[in-house]
Amino acid sequence: MVISFSVKRVRDFLFSNGFVYTFRTRKRKRVGKDWIRKRKRSKLKIADVYIEFVNQIKNGRELEPYVQNSGFATLQEWNTEIHKLHKKLETPKGWLYKVTILH
Repeated sequence: MVISFSVKRVRDFLFSNGFVYTFRTRKRKRVGKDWIRKRKRSKLKIADVYIEFVNQIKNGRELEPYVQNSGFATLQEWNTEIHKLHKKLETPKGWLYKVTILH
């Protein structure tokens, strides 16, 4: 089950630092070794990754400890981007994963 990174700053952080914390509204059916692409509908593989489940998120404040490794400068920026991608989501409720580039 491929994972997409449509937000450029998050994708850039992943490639610069080797890992990133990412919020998802749906729980993944599978974690472990996988691959990533830029956009949801793209078929182009850009890297192999390892995906780890971190925590279930019940509100946006729970993301605070992970902000510095998310690709966002502040919790507000991260929550704003989540809302842009998921307009019907009033507060971030979902799943947090750590994605690490495999070499």
